[in-house]
Amino acid sequence: MDSPTGNRRAFVLSQSKMETKMANEEKLGKILFASNEMFETKLPRYMTVQWPGVSKVYTLDLKAFTPTLLAYGFAHGVKQKAGDQFGAEKARTPEARAQIIEDTLAQLLLGDWNKKRDGEGRAAKVPDTFEAFLCTREGLTSDAHKWIKANPARGLSTTNADDVIKVVKALAKAPAFADKVKNLKGVYNAKVKASAAIETLDLDLDI
Repeated sequence: MDSPTGNRRAFVLSQSKMETKMANEEKLGKILFASNEMFETKLPRYMTVQWPGVSKVYTLDLKAFTPTLLAYGFAHGVKQKAGDQFGAEKARTPEARAQIIEDTLAQLLLGDWNKKRDGEGRAAKVPDTFEAFLCTREGLTSDAHKWIKANPARGLSTTNADDVIKVVKALAKAPAFADKVKNLKGVYNAKVKASAAIETLDLDLDI
């Protein structure tokens, strides 16, 4: 299909206007391109967007936007997603905000944009394997982040999913983490059992 049904309008921001917008955001935190390295990826061509309070649904043709603008838009969205949580009482310190950013990036690297915060919505799906569970925030990703930050000479990044997973796997095999991994195995098994019971309604409730 070459075009979607209905009218569509592309909103293109020039390079100069984009650079001005980036400069204006300095007081809120910068978004800058870190290198000239380019890579190829595949994206859905058309996306629909609707703003609160506006009945019209807009269809964006991503092919009409420059790669530079698409990259900036994504970075802005990631920045906004973490920043939306800065108003919470728990986010009053730089350390707390840094942790929110780390948690948001870890969530996005797992391919999950709309994950609910703790206590909101339904419980997150239990990973299919224990190895996958170890690569979540309940598993060993926080420890992996700490190890990466403590060993900068290794050239690994906490925002690179492959690097984090590599360290998680190494920690899972480390003797020093044997007890923690054993405990996490128990946590994982309990979650699997509880999830299965809920799905099959195999619950003996005292009501």
